[in-house]
Amino acid sequence: MAFKDKEKQKANHKRYYQEHKKEITEWQKEYRKKNKITLKKYIRDYYKQNKEKIKENIKSWRKKNPKKHREHAKTDYIKHSKQYKAKSLARTIKIPNGQICVICNKNLAVEKHHPNYNKPLKVEFVCIPCHNYLHKTIMEVN
Repeated sequence: MAFKDKEKQKANHKRYYQEHKKEITEWQKEYRKKNKITLKKYIRDYYKQNKEKIKENIKSWRKKNPKKHREHAKTDYIKHSKQYKAKSLARTIKIPNGQICVICNKNLAVEKHHPNYNKPLKVEFVCIPCHNYLHKTIMEVN
């Protein structure tokens, strides 16, 4: 059904959504489950193309909502406190000179990876490609 009047079209769309909200929400959940990897790729690509615009939007939101921003920061810190603590402890560990990557055994290790945040001093010395691969596979599993 084609509408010539935009307001009428908008009202009809809103009414339809309200009547079928439950089915639409269920369909969206199912779609997200089935297309998790595709959606992640889309979001990553979108971020790469619109990085500056997104950063500006975040900056302006933080200025407009300082209380909400502080709340988010607190809950984020609580949620990821193990990672933050592990990261700060890992800074004290130096990568030995000439250390080879434990994954590929080819390249020089230049980064540290935590396989388990409950053991913050246990780190693996890895090269950049292997570290990216590790995090990519972790993201796909979650």
